[in-house]
Amino acid sequence: MNAVQESPGAERLAYFTPPDTLQRRAALASMLTRELDFDNVRPQLLGDQPYDTRLWKTLIGEVGLGGVLAPESAGGLQLRFEDFATTTAELGRRLYPGPHFGSVTLALGALTPLLETAAGERPAAGTVPELAASVVSGDVIAALAFMDDAGSWPPDGAGVTAARGPDGGWTLTGTRGLVVNASQAGTLVVLADADGEPALLAVNTSAARLTDLDSIDPTRPLARVALDAAPGVLLASGPQAVRAVEHAVTVARVAIAAEAVGGAEAALHEAVDYSLQRRQFNRPIGGFQSIKHLCADGLIATQAAIAALSYATWALDDGSAEAPAALLAAKIAATDTYLKVAADCIHIHGTYGYTRDLVSQCHYRRAKWLSLFLGTNSEDRRRLAALLEV
Repeated sequence: MNAVQESPGAERLAYFTPPDTLQRRAALASMLTRELDFDNVRPQLLGDQPYDTRLWKTLIGEVGLGGVLAPESAGGLQLRFEDFATTTAELGRRLYPGPHFGSVTLALGALTPLLETAAGERPAAGTVPELAASVVSGDVIAALAFMDDAGSWPPDGAGVTAARGPDGGWTLTGTRGLVVNASQAGTLVVLADADGEPALLAVNTSAARLTDLDSIDPTRPLARVALDAAPGVLLASGPQAVRAVEHAVTVARVAIAAEAVGGAEAALHEAVDYSLQRRQFNRPIGGFQSIKHLCADGLIATQAAIAALSYATWALDDGSAEAPAALLAAKIAATDTYLKVAADCIHIHGTYGYTRDLVSQCHYRRAKWLSLFLGTNSEDRRRLAALLEV
């Protein structure tokens, strides 16, 4: 969890949350509690109003949420996955409606490994440091266009073709689906096939045609991106591009599990609070055995999901070979738990829980979105089984 040296030169991680991470979480939680009161933010959560750009700039520029994982060379904090999961869980707890997932998690998640050149590889294009720094600072909102309409990501970049012109420039033609926060982004980072190998290119959003797609969570807008000879700037190609997309997927899985854990805790809190206030037969409904069981089961599952996420981030930070399997297990446990707890929260509230007046249905929408993005839990279980068979 934290890089604590057990002896001179030791690099392994001690399995506990460091005080600075806890302090950072407490400060962020306090701020979000003030800023994201449900009665005030409800129009944003329901899609009736756009997200608060002032709060976004504060979170990114002043609090530094844009650069938790980014290197210092891009203006980031260069912290660990545990810190990223801790802060992202707080965003999930408060159902933050801004473009953090699309811009910081996915787009910056793809740009970050390009800032470090592996042995034998060409340095990434000069645009990469500039774009990464702009995303970290919040000056640019970016979106990663790497999936097809079915939610798969072709490692060869199929679906979009990048052609080099006589002047050395690139143009992109094709479509990408399920692009998160594309409608709010100024720059698209597009996975394409360039001269027979996968590549990532930066495209101005104004050069693309966006079609909004239905999203069960209005705070997580999705779009199909169509490109017709759109000008682009090459960021990386070959193994660099593949590694960048893989890193973005890893960061996104951490974010999904963390948001689900934070959201599940919040939904459980809402359910318990209501069960102590709502009375039937002259007693709080929280005293009924069936309600007690729902809440107790939710608490046990949530604590198990927290433990799974904690171990997954430790494994990632420690470079453990178990990290891929641990991360899939954490994503499955967290999203399954969030869906169950959010549904039980609605159940405990009764018919009232489905209405726009309560946050319970917003939690269910977010839980459902998280459980489907990057593959369903059934697909993730098959991926996990394949990893465990090796």
